[in-house]
Amino acid sequence: MINQLPGVTDSGWAGLGEFTNPFLTIWGNNDGGNLGNPVIQQTLIDHIPGSAGWDHVRLPEASHFLQDDQGEEIARRVNEFIEVTSQD
Repeated sequence: MINQLPGVTDSGWAGLGEFTNPFLTIWGNNDGGNLGNPVIQQTLIDHIPGSAGWDHVRLPEASHFLQDDQGEEIARRVNEFIEVTSQD
């Protein structure tokens, strides 16, 4: 939803700004692309109401395709998130 194509994802971006369900981000610390920028990442987190209060992390051993680099760690964190959020 954050890209370099102005106007293409405006409706998606607007929708995320109203998304209040629990929302977790997990980033690759070694991502050299646009989404690897901590400022861009924080912009996304701050824009989504449902992301407030969650432990958004940057995995030190992961790059852009973090599921290839840290799949087990991502699965562990997602499973914990699902467990915590499904208790509500």
